[in-house]
Amino acid sequence: LLPTYNLLLVETIDNLRLHPSLTFTSFQPAAKRVIAYWEKRVEIFGDEKAFLTMTLSGALKGDERSLEIGYARPVFEKDDAGRAILFVDPARLPMDKTTFEPISMARAFWYYAHAVLEDEEVQKKGVVLVIYPKEAQRTQFNRKVFKTKIASMKGCLPMRVAAF
Repeated sequence: LLPTYNLLLVETIDNLRLHPSLTFTSFQPAAKRVIAYWEKRVEIFGDEKAFLTMTLSGALKGDERSLEIGYARPVFEKDDAGRAILFVDPARLPMDKTTFEPISMARAFWYYAHAVLEDEEVQKKGVVLVIYPKEAQRTQFNRKVFKTKIASMKGCLPMRVAAF
């Protein structure tokens, strides 16, 4: 996969604005972050889907059920500071854990993260994660889903978490 990564880094030059950590003074850490992004993307999407566009007919094909569940979803208004809001509601996860795949939920989260990052203001100001567990039952808390989401946000997804 290394040659593929090298090609993607060259192709990604036009999309570097999606990585808020990229500045002229911090190019090496930024390059490491871009590599970490693609490594995590391959881990979550697999070799076949990782390099497809982040669309319903591309990398998300087959994940329709996870998107319908709406465990994580964007709020289509920004907060007063201009940050996007991603709303996470564990109560939306089905009680029967066999009806969804945690990795598919992670792909849905990546989809929504990319959707909010299309806004240049959000790239600069960040994202607020609102986690609302009030209506959730203990059996709905899925450690795999939560662990994958947190791992994605730690140095992989190109988003600033401005509040949590």
